[in-house]
Amino acid sequence: MADTIDQITETPLRGAAADEPVREILTFSLGGEAYGVPLTQVLEILGVRTITRVPRSPPDVVGVCTVRGELVTVIDTRQRLEPGAPKALNRGRILLTNTWEGEKVGLMVDEVLGVERFSQGQIEPTAGVLVGDISSHIESIARKGNQVTVLVNLSSLTS
Repeated sequence: MADTIDQITETPLRGAAADEPVREILTFSLGGEAYGVPLTQVLEILGVRTITRVPRSPPDVVGVCTVRGELVTVIDTRQRLEPGAPKALNRGRILLTNTWEGEKVGLMVDEVLGVERFSQGQIEPTAGVLVGDISSHIESIARKGNQVTVLVNLSSLTS
């Protein structure tokens, strides 16, 4: 899995230069804010299922569930991005992805918004702007008109 959001498609984006790379981002909401991860790094979108709490697990781990017979750790994405935020309500969706080590993990989100395509010119780095625990999980900001999507570093989020 890549460390950064650099998944590129060859199809030009309407309004972008013909030779400008385009990134396809799966967008989701957490607490009313829009976030995104590279579409190619999401294996599957699952409905929330029965999740078994794991005693003494960190506060950002909701628990474990089975996906086709395989045990998957489910992370409360809101807690991971903003420690101390209200806990997930076990509703919404689970984004199934792989960790850097190849382990399957689920990211609980409030709602999947869809797939957005951003040109390189619509993506701005956040280096030096953010501080604290969240800064390691946020890679950049994508803007389309008034719409702002926070692009998440999936490797950092799942480690």
